[in-house]
Amino acid sequence: MLSFDELDAIIRKAANHPKDGSTEYLITWAKNLVETLADNRVLQLYCQHIDRQDAHNTKPEHAIGEKLWAVMCLAGTACGKTDAMKLYHMDKEMPNFVASTFAYFLLQSQLYLWSDHAESLADNAPLPKHTISKTLLPSPMMFWSRQRGYIVKEPEYFETNWMFVMHCVNRLRILHDEVYAETDKSRGDRLKRVEYVLHDIPYGMTWPDDFPEANGFRDEIGRLLKRCSFLASPYTTHQAHGLPRHIRRQMGRAGETPILTREQEDVRVVALRRYSPEPHPPTGDQRPVEWQHHWWVSGFHRAQWYPSEKAHKVIWIAPFVKGDLTKPLLEKIYSVVR
Repeated sequence: MLSFDELDAIIRKAANHPKDGSTEYLITWAKNLVETLADNRVLQLYCQHIDRQDAHNTKPEHAIGEKLWAVMCLAGTACGKTDAMKLYHMDKEMPNFVASTFAYFLLQSQLYLWSDHAESLADNAPLPKHTISKTLLPSPMMFWSRQRGYIVKEPEYFETNWMFVMHCVNRLRILHDEVYAETDKSRGDRLKRVEYVLHDIPYGMTWPDDFPEANGFRDEIGRLLKRCSFLASPYTTHQAHGLPRHIRRQMGRAGETPILTREQEDVRVVALRRYSPEPHPPTGDQRPVEWQHHWWVSGFHRAQWYPSEKAHKVIWIAPFVKGDLTKPLLEKIYSVVR
């Protein structure tokens, strides 16, 4: 995997590319990549999987297949294989060859598989005020595969299935898909178009002050920051998994050379660590307290300031029990007001 410094060097080199320079080599690379992926066993199996009704990404091979699918779609966009796919940045259509650059970055990215449960845990607590920096990122480039996509109905119905997050010199860069389809039952679900949308978050911005409610991407930014906090938490784990042995055997018998290295296909499955009832060691002066109950404290996100970075690192704190376990459980009572 590329380091933060290596990624910065590549981006700066690309930024210095002459504006009138040839980009044909990028188009050629994208064409060759599409042809290679067309015969990829993992991608073929994934296409069969998502063609089933109510198919969800629950296994490492599903996440790997989705990553390859996204790479192939971006490469196909770059070389003009389809007119239904476009790349946009801040509502402006990008040149086709730029998509090949992102196809390359996706190939190099660390892959994470998010379950619905993990996403729900990350989302269920508000974010504290904090300054955004690269300290939020556990890896310089991440491809997030979800168990199921998000459905957005306004102003136009579409589904978004995956997200790519990368460090980009002085900002975060986010790329995600938007799949637009006909929803008229009489006409069936028919694909209208696919858009790949880029957003930038400059480092140094403050959440939530610099993200007004009117910002249409605000909710997505909030989910992104919460997931980074969740990944950084000592209460979560993301163990590496690879392709199952039977798929490797199929590829070996076919004489297929994997397009991803073992490192690139490692899937980090995001989950909670096993609960430990051991109390944390006390810090500072402690006064004994005669608790009359014990109760659950909800999970929350905590922001820690790092003066050297002039930014916060945000981590998710898991729910825990507080008080005297020998005393009665104090249950929360919620008032319902009409």
